[in-house]
Amino acid sequence: MKLLIVDLETTGLETSEGAQAIELAAILFSVPFRTALQTVSILLPTDENPASHINGIDPIITNLEQPWRTGLAMFREMAAAADYAVAHNSDFDSKFFGVGRLEPLHLQWLCTMTTFSWGDLPGRSLRDLALAHGIAVMPDVHRALPDCHLLASVLSKRDDLEELIAKAAEPRHTYRAVVSFAEKDQAKHRGFRWNPERREWHRKLTADEANRFRSEGLHLAKVA
Repeated sequence: MKLLIVDLETTGLETSEGAQAIELAAILFSVPFRTALQTVSILLPTDENPASHINGIDPIITNLEQPWRTGLAMFREMAAAADYAVAHNSDFDSKFFGVGRLEPLHLQWLCTMTTFSWGDLPGRSLRDLALAHGIAVMPDVHRALPDCHLLASVLSKRDDLEELIAKAAEPRHTYRAVVSFAEKDQAKHRGFRWNPERREWHRKLTADEANRFRSEGLHLAKVA
């Protein structure tokens, strides 16, 4: 089994508002051998980057001569060799494929933030995940490739990686936690995310996860 570990830097948060990927990084990761097989990292040309204060990518450097088309071709070959695409917060990264210069990615996405069962963690960030696995975290530079390497390091430490992947790949449905404002921490602690448009706490769960949360006293409703 092989995983395509993916991370993006983007010009904004929402594709509906014109945001596009400005940097793509990926690692083709061998699950049996717990190691990286191939790595690619490219900047995608753009004339403006409203998020430069976050990712530090000046649009000028994205337009310097570099073989970004060759990088995209390599990414396609890596994707063709992979069984799953993996990202920390895959709901964010996945929506940028098929937009701008990124072609659609025809792989099932697994999310290490929401669908991997890591147990109790102090937080849900990739930094929290790495520290919980005893991995030193360098100062946050907000670039794509370091985050891919960090996630690969976490996966390489897991003896139960195959089991984690199998569980993460199970069919999932979106549920909302039926909680009052005073009870919101019950949902937040279990990884539910606030949807400001619907004003609800949502999370994708397997049937077993939904049943477990219900047994713990959390009221759930499946979202149509």
